[in-house]
Amino acid sequence: VTAEEVVRVMKENTEKAKKLLYEVIPNIPKERKCSCKDALKTALL
Repeated sequence: VTAEEVVRVMKENTEKAKKLLYEVIPNIPKERKCSCKDALKTALL
């Protein structure tokens, strides 16, 4: 495997991830009723 091949595949995967996010994000409800909505409330980032 060459560095060029790795970079090419990474770019392809980045584009696939972007496409997926653009399709999925609009389907996330603005008001979430699940308990996970507060999962990071006290997280230290």
